[in-house]
Amino acid sequence: MIKYSSDKDIHQLIQKLTKLGWHFHRRSKHSELWSPNKEQRIFISVSPSDKRAYMKLKSNLKRIGFLLERD
Repeated sequence: MIKYSSDKDIHQLIQKLTKLGWHFHRRSKHSELWSPNKEQRIFISVSPSDKRAYMKLKSNLKRIGFLLERD
C-alpha cells in the first residue's frame, strides 16, 4: 500500500480520491494529485507541518469544483 502523506486525514482523503479515479504522482517533497480528466492538479506536501493542511486540501478540491461528502 502506498503511503500518500504522513498526515492520516490527508492520507485517507487521497485514498478515497484515488478510488474515484484521481491520479497521484509522488515527488520528493510535494506530490501531485490530478483530477480524473487530468485538467486540474493540486500539489500536496508529503509531510505537512501546518495544522490546517487537511482543510486547505479540502478547500482546494472545492475550488476546482469537486464536492466532498461531509465527514
